[in-house]
Amino acid sequence: MKGFVSSGLSLLENQKLILSPDYLQEGTLLNEALSLILDEGLTRIAVVNEEGYLQGVIEAADILNSFAKGIYDPAASVDSLIRQTEWLLFEENGLLFNLGHVISKEWPAAYVVRQNGQFLGELKLQDNLHIMLELLKDLDYYINQIIHSVHNAVVAIDANGRIIFYNPSAEKTLSFHAEEVLGKPIQDFFPDSLTYKALVSGRELRGVRMTFGVLNTNVDFSPIILGEKVLGAVAVFKDITELEEVTHRLSSNEKLMATLEAVVENSYEGMVVIDDQETVILMNQFFLDVMELEAKDVIGKKIQDISRNSNLPQILKSGKAQFAETWHINNRDFIIMSVPIEREGKVVGALAKTLFKNMEIAKTFAKKVMRLEENLAYYKEEFGKLHSSKFAFDDIIGESQTMKKAKSLAKRASQTTSTILILGESGTGKEVFSHAIHKSSSRSNGPYIKPRFYVSTSKSIIKALINMRSFEIQLSPIG
Repeated sequence: MKGFVSSGLSLLENQKLILSPDYLQEGTLLNEALSLILDEGLTRIAVVNEEGYLQGVIEAADILNSFAKGIYDPAASVDSLIRQTEWLLFEENGLLFNLGHVISKEWPAAYVVRQNGQFLGELKLQDNLHIMLELLKDLDYYINQIIHSVHNAVVAIDANGRIIFYNPSAEKTLSFHAEEVLGKPIQDFFPDSLTYKALVSGRELRGVRMTFGVLNTNVDFSPIILGEKVLGAVAVFKDITELEEVTHRLSSNEKLMATLEAVVENSYEGMVVIDDQETVILMNQFFLDVMELEAKDVIGKKIQDISRNSNLPQILKSGKAQFAETWHINNRDFIIMSVPIEREGKVVGALAKTLFKNMEIAKTFAKKVMRLEENLAYYKEEFGKLHSSKFAFDDIIGESQTMKKAKSLAKRASQTTSTILILGESGTGKEVFSHAIHKSSSRSNGPYIKPRFYVSTSKSIIKALINMRSFEIQLSPIG
């Protein structure tokens, strides 16, 4: 028993159809041919030459007709009765094509040959119906497994709009289980179904944007058409949520890169970056112009091959930044800042940049800083004058026992952090005493904060409060 296989589907490689091996050789006698036809119950039989190539067929009706005409010669050759036939299948066309061809032509049988005409056998549909049924089952399972395993959600409906296919990805995307929807009209679940619209219109709808919860999808709706007949429609949902996120990130990164490029390539400062192997990975145009080089001359080269006096290798080793170093190149002087580049606590490179475009700008800046320092010193001195103590205990005159006692108590109080209450009528010297106490205290270097005064409604008693109330000094008018 011979057979032929599909040349295109691995699924069918081991599925062989039954081919009848019966045939006649050229030159076979009519008597022998008639015996074989009658014994096997054949209506026709193939004829091949000595090399096995098909020459045509002998019809049983032609032999019987020769009997009726009285011209039958049992010793004659069959060659005179050979007919050409269109019932041919070429093995190279593949199993599915050949089966479809036989069925579409409504042939009860066909002769299978190779492209060069070599005869392989006769295919009879009746003998192979069970094999074709198994092939259809295998093919259906094969296609279903493929679509079930794809990442995209797939929904298919038949010509009546009933859901006939609904893969696991569709369950996740559309939030319905397969057992809920299979066999039911798609409009019961999706009233405005574009899948049904594609079925009715017979036209594709591609790239439709649809959102399901947090998922963003791009959907294609296509009719399934065989010849001129619409058999159904299919919807394929492509999850583009991650794609959009990646696209957004790329867009953001592109903007960031453009900004960084503009920063790096500004014309007011030079910049060079090396990796942990002392290789130059970036040098902006300012530096390139100063060094009279091009990017191709420096990128990928060792920094000391480009600038022997560069301190970047030392920055790599030490991991410590250096500021305000001078750099002389091509008769120009620059002030350089060099810093390590760290990632997760490890030095992975180093960066050097100029602090000023030229030394004239640096000098101007230095002059402005010096002027600011001078102004600061002046205002600090003036502030100190305004907020320092004006009087000391030596400035308090008076030899009475009451005054001596008040000065003694005030001196002792100035050596503590206690609150001091000074009582006395207006003009008795309360503020002089507060200045003297501040000047003699450990806080004399700090600003003198003028006390707040409160006037009693019952008496004209003025209280100067500093911190906690512990000491009380009573001042009386001189008289």
